[in-house]
Amino acid sequence: MPRIFTASATSATMLVVGFGAGVVCSQLWSTSSLPLQTLGQGMAVVQGGCQQCSEIAAQVADLHKHMEVQEERLAASVSIADVRLAVAAPSAASPTGEDAGQGRGGAVAAPTVEARGEERASSPTKADQDGVAAKKWWDTKATANFQHLDESFVKTQYAEWRETFLTRFVWQGKRVVDYGIGGGFLGKVLLEQFGIASHTGIDISEKALDMARSTLRKFSGRANFLLAGPQFHESRPDLFVCQQVIQHFPSILYFETFLANVDASGAQDVMLHFRQSKDGKTAAGGAYANSAGAVRDVSFALLTTVAFISERLLHYELSWTVSKYMSLGYNGTFSGWRRKV
Repeated sequence: MPRIFTASATSATMLVVGFGAGVVCSQLWSTSSLPLQTLGQGMAVVQGGCQQCSEIAAQVADLHKHMEVQEERLAASVSIADVRLAVAAPSAASPTGEDAGQGRGGAVAAPTVEARGEERASSPTKADQDGVAAKKWWDTKATANFQHLDESFVKTQYAEWRETFLTRFVWQGKRVVDYGIGGGFLGKVLLEQFGIASHTGIDISEKALDMARSTLRKFSGRANFLLAGPQFHESRPDLFVCQQVIQHFPSILYFETFLANVDASGAQDVMLHFRQSKDGKTAAGGAYANSAGAVRDVSFALLTTVAFISERLLHYELSWTVSKYMSLGYNGTFSGWRRKV
C-alpha cells in the first residue's frame, strides 16, 4: 500500500499515513530511542534528527489537522481494491406470503461488506463500525426537528416534495421502500394521497422507527418498519426513495455499501436525494468519530455527486435531477433513476 510521508524542516518530524504503514526512513529507524506515537490505524509520527527528512517540505501540521478526512479517504480507496461488496441479487421468483418486513424481529446490523479472506466471519467490518457510531448518535443526540420527528416541522417540506419528486412517479398500487423514514410523514402522505399498496420504512434509529409506528398506526397491514441492515430486495420494492438522509452517512464505504444494496434491490424506479459536492468529489469528514458529534458536522457528514452514484448503480440510468438550495451555501440534488431494460 502506498505511503504518504512529510517532515518539518525544524524538528524532522515524519508523518506516515497508510494501512500497515511503518517507518520509511532507514536512517531514522536505525537511530535509537526514537519516540513513536500511534495516532490511528496504520498512522504514526516519528521524531528524530534525520537530515534527509529535513529537506522535505514542512506539511506535517496541515496533514495532522485534517487527519480524520485523510483516514476516511484512505479507507475509501482501500475498499475499491481490498473489499468486495456483499449484496445478494434478487431471486428470479418473487417470495410469497407476507409483504416485506412483516414478522422480522430484533435489531438488524448496519450495512455490511464482505472483506477478502476470512475477515468477515471473525471481525466487524469498517462499514459495520461506522454504522454503530452513527446509530448511537441518532438515538441519543439528534433533536426532534433534525431527525424529522416533528410533523409540524416536516410539513414545511411538503411543497418541495411535490415540486421535486412526488409528481414524477406513478405511485398508485406500488410497493415503496422509504430509507430514512424519520417520523414516517412521507409514508403518511403516500398512503393517504397517492394510493400506494404498501410502505416499508427503514431507519438506523430505533427512536425514529418508534415515532413512525405511531404516525402510521392506522395503516396496519400496509406499513412495515425495519432497522437498517437487511437487503432491500427482500422488501420487493417497486419504488425506492431516500431523501434528507445520504448527507448524514458516516463514511464513503458505508455509502458505497448502501448503493450496492440499492443496485440489487430490483426496484423499477429509485429516487436519491443528497448534498451536492462543490468540487465534484465525494468526501466524508468523520462526523461521528467524536461521540459528541456537532450537528453541523453531521449535516455535512457526506458530500457526493451524480457521477459517483452513476458509477455504482450499474443496473440503473439517470432519468432526471432537480437541484434545490439546502443550507449553509450548499444545494441538495434530487435524482431519479430508472432500471435498465
